[in-house]
Amino acid sequence: MFRAGWLTENFGRHFCEWAFRDTMIIDLETVDPLPDFACDIAVVGAGAVGIPLAVALAQRGKRVLLLEGGGVGLEKSSQDLTQSISLGQELEGLEKGRFRMLGGTSNFWGGQLAEFQDIVFEPRTWLDSDGWPFGRDVLGPYYQAALRMLGMAGCASDPAVFASHRIEGPAEDGPLELFLTRWLKNPNLAQMFHQELNGAALPVVVHANLVGLKADRSGSRVTELALRTLSGRTVAVKAGTVVLSCGTIEICRQLQLPFVDGRPAPWGGNPWLGRGFLDHIDSTAGEVKILDPSRFHDLFDTIYSGGFKFTPKMRLKASAQQEMRGVEIAGVFAFRSSLADHLVNFKILLRALRNGRGGRELWKLPAATLSVARVLIPMVVRYIRANRMFNPVDGGVLLRLMSEQWPNRDSRIGLASERDALGLPKVEIDWAIDGREIETCRRFALFVRDWLRRTGLADIDIDPLLLAGDRAYFKKADDGFHQMGGARMASSAKDGVVDKDLKVFGSENLYVAGAAVYPCSGYANPTLTAIALGQRLADKLCA
Repeated sequence: MFRAGWLTENFGRHFCEWAFRDTMIIDLETVDPLPDFACDIAVVGAGAVGIPLAVALAQRGKRVLLLEGGGVGLEKSSQDLTQSISLGQELEGLEKGRFRMLGGTSNFWGGQLAEFQDIVFEPRTWLDSDGWPFGRDVLGPYYQAALRMLGMAGCASDPAVFASHRIEGPAEDGPLELFLTRWLKNPNLAQMFHQELNGAALPVVVHANLVGLKADRSGSRVTELALRTLSGRTVAVKAGTVVLSCGTIEICRQLQLPFVDGRPAPWGGNPWLGRGFLDHIDSTAGEVKILDPSRFHDLFDTIYSGGFKFTPKMRLKASAQQEMRGVEIAGVFAFRSSLADHLVNFKILLRALRNGRGGRELWKLPAATLSVARVLIPMVVRYIRANRMFNPVDGGVLLRLMSEQWPNRDSRIGLASERDALGLPKVEIDWAIDGREIETCRRFALFVRDWLRRTGLADIDIDPLLLAGDRAYFKKADDGFHQMGGARMASSAKDGVVDKDLKVFGSENLYVAGAAVYPCSGYANPTLTAIALGQRLADKLCA
């Protein structure tokens, strides 16, 4: 996850202004007169899930309206609406990991993709989890559809990449396995789908903040969406179907609001609404001492193959997870360098220049970033010789863990008494970590350390709290900026908020698309799975 820095605040804004300067996108703050909107399907939220979903629906001939609460670029006034109240474990991504703008968080993430493993979908009795209401096989074709839509159709499989680079991981009969995450060539989905977002077939409206829903007399059918700008302009959208794809936290807030006329929504009393909030628990297991640098880097440096980028990681096998009755977990080696921040900025700048934008901003690049020039030669040599990334390690190497969160009903998203600039209740979140994840983290770290020692690759000085299995270890943990849950999927309303087709229980035409529907999450970045679910929903809505 890319964390906001100099280029986030400056370069990203100027890119958006450049990319959409000849736009056909409707801005509710400036359009005059205000249009009358009517559509077959209104998609609320033009981020990583909403954009591919809306494009898929429009390609099938549906009259779609894509609504974004923020603007084309990053704006302080819109971003201030993410301000929320944290009651539990510190949740840094509550504000820093949410972006109200066209493209949403995809404007600033790295574009890392990973599929959920089979075990995530299956019942795991030791977690008190019934799993998902369908298996991994149901979502499989939609993972492929999502990858094709994202330009990743030609991406090689893990075994093919490992074979071409002569990479051998841990023994097959052990608890660990090596796997690869994939990276989008262009992670900014607003840019990737620029042509579609500016075409007549898919109207896009920005500064379209959803402030409430209108429904028929029964309350089961949504008839209109009430929109408001920060300057006070209001408009109603008539829609046959409504899909909330505005991010986990905003989705949960919208579902907890009454209708515009004050009536409670039929789903407002769902016992799971806002409950079971999840994030990934990111933590540092310990310091790594590399014993065989050449072999270590050949195993764990990022790979470039067939025009795609892959990052090798370690994960716990499903069989080992079942045996220890734990959660899913993966690990990655984080290479630290005094030039790390400059390298990040430099890579973003190169990507921007490669895509034909940003030349006029070059002079604003911090002078310190230019010091990266002294690592350019080894970077180029490493790439030419081995198609691998060069990782300077003058700051050391860490083993970073990405742990699934134990499903916890007490981890919740609620409404506060304080209101925001739109007059809506602010969100309050109590991110509650169960603590039983500690044993999986401890044993996984030991598995990795013991394997590295046996192979002579490295050693790990494991954090004493983790080694002792002390839950105080989690006080130092970070969130993954991966908000999930709160509108979980289930077979019935007593067990969740939406059904297996993502329709809200108690509604005839209201759907949720995004990670909010996850009943459990595994260790993987949730974005690809959320996009795949969106593609499945598009099929359902067009059937």
